[in-house]
Amino acid sequence: IMDIKCPFNTKEDLIYNERVLEETCIHDQVYEYLFINSQNMSIPFPNFEQECDNLIQKLKSTNKKFITTRKVNDVPCTIDYNLSVVQIAKLSKNIKNIIAVNTGPLHLCMNKWTISNIKNFIIWSPAETFNYGLKFQTVRSLEELNENYIF
Repeated sequence: IMDIKCPFNTKEDLIYNERVLEETCIHDQVYEYLFINSQNMSIPFPNFEQECDNLIQKLKSTNKKFITTRKVNDVPCTIDYNLSVVQIAKLSKNIKNIIAVNTGPLHLCMNKWTISNIKNFIIWSPAETFNYGLKFQTVRSLEELNENYIF
C-alpha cells in the first residue's frame, strides 16, 4: 500500500556494521568474559539478582577475567571506566565470551567485529529468542548454562 521496501534481506543485515564500532575502545584491558548484567525494565526476570550473583560467583571461582555493565561490589565494571554503550561495543570486539541480559549494550555488541571474534554469545531473555548462528545461545535462566560449555 505504501510501497515501502524493507532494507533487510537476511539476518546478517540486522548486524551492526557502523564504522565507529571498528575503532579501539578507550579502555584497553582484555577480558575473557563480558557480563551485560544491566537490568531490563521491560521484561520480568524472575530471580534476577540471585542469578546474577550466582554467575558472578562462578566466574570468580574459575579465575576468569571478566567485566560487568552494572556495578557489583569489587567486580570490574564498565561504569568504573565511564564506558558508553558504544565503548562497550568496542570493548566487546576482543572478548571471547559474552553473557548478556537483553538490554541496551547487548544490541551494539552484536556487531560484525565482535561476532567474527566471539566464541560464545549467550543471551539471557525469558521472553525472546535470538538466532544469529552457532555462536549464539538464548537461555531463559542463567541456571540453564552448562558449566562445561561456558567455563
